Amino acid sequence: MLPLTAIAFELDEKTFAVALERIGEVALRVEIQALPGARLPLLGMVGHRGETIPILDLRARLGLEPRTPALSDHFLFLETRQGRVGVEVDRVLDVIHIDPSTLVAPPQSSPLVAGLAIDGQGTTYIADPDAVFAYEERKDFEAALARMRESA
Repeated sequence: MLPLTAIAFELDEKTFAVALERIGEVALRVEIQALPGARLPLLGMVGHRGETIPILDLRARLGLEPRTPALSDHFLFLETRQGRVGVEVDRVLDVIHIDPSTLVAPPQSSPLVAGLAIDGQGTTYIADPDAVFAYEERKDFEAALARMRESA
């Protein structure tokens, strides 16, 4: 098997990765526009390259503690079955190549993790973009966007 090429990023001092073909773009964090009535994990939206993109709180989805955004934070724009979504990450690390022999099944308690890569450098959690931005989040985003347009 060929290695999995992915973008590695950090959240709460843990290393995560998303397959490179599922990354639309990496960008510096910008201000997020709040949406009326939006519920976590939906933080709001950003306008990016002429597109309105929902931004999800990946920390909330993973059960991690919230933190104040930093200037060094980035957005990863993910390509999912529900469309493009942005997630805020603490730090983008690098493009990595994951040896398939290091992959193990994910913990059943974490549906957002497709697998784990365990090697001499530690554990990398392989995130599943389709689980990150599921149908329910897409519906919440569309409803919040409609409420915002109605109130304008």
